[in-house]
Amino acid sequence: MYKIFALLFSLGLFFVACDDVSLDQPEIDDEITQDNMAASKTVGDVFGAVNDGRNGGGKSAGSCPVVDYNFETWTLTLTYDETCPFSDGIVRTGVITAVFDNAEWVEGTKVTITFDNFTRNGNSISGTIQATNQGYDDMQNHIFKVESIGDLTMTFSDSKTLTWNFVNYLTMTGGSNTIDKADETWKSNGTSSGTARNGKTFTRVETDLLTSLDCSRFVGGTIKLTVGEDDVYEMTFGPSCGDVNFKYKGINITDNLNN
Repeated sequence: MYKIFALLFSLGLFFVACDDVSLDQPEIDDEITQDNMAASKTVGDVFGAVNDGRNGGGKSAGSCPVVDYNFETWTLTLTYDETCPFSDGIVRTGVITAVFDNAEWVEGTKVTITFDNFTRNGNSISGTIQATNQGYDDMQNHIFKVESIGDLTMTFSDSKTLTWNFVNYLTMTGGSNTIDKADETWKSNGTSSGTARNGKTFTRVETDLLTSLDCSRFVGGTIKLTVGEDDVYEMTFGPSCGDVNFKYKGINITDNLNN
């Protein structure tokens, strides 16, 4: 259920597209896109850790993090310290706690995730995230609602803060009839908003973002990021792996990110 979040919440594709914009074209607000990517990757990372911990594993080699699951209270605790040998190069410290109120595939089940002095690469994270099993749509596809409960806050080493909130609906479009998570494909619809370190506000809208078994990028749908009132970045993904159209202040670039 949760491994997909690492992909769905990543905004790294914005940087690839932005790199294609030449210096004589309108300047893109790097700090806004960096803050959006940091927020997205953090949420994906947390869900990946909870998924691995729920299944008896961890985010790194050896015994890190320390995983404890209380079967009486359905509570998963992941404890990190700076000595953990993370293969991805990211240093995590502190505690992530996830409380389940039922088995994850039961309709109505919620998992609530909180943090205790948790940091990711030195940036502290606070707030609450909740995922709810929403049952099925008319096509019998499983739906999950994932949202922040209030604002999430990331505090950087210079004491500047990024605050944001979000709600996403994730529909399982394939793989529900197998036990292999590698067979799963998803569609994402949702919104997020917040205030970046530079004080600018932003809103992000995901519309019908589609994943594929054969591609690590989206193969359909749109991401729209609005900074302030009307500074809009938009990416639309094509059905062929890597195909994307990027729009910003009169720029309209169609490219393949795999080339």
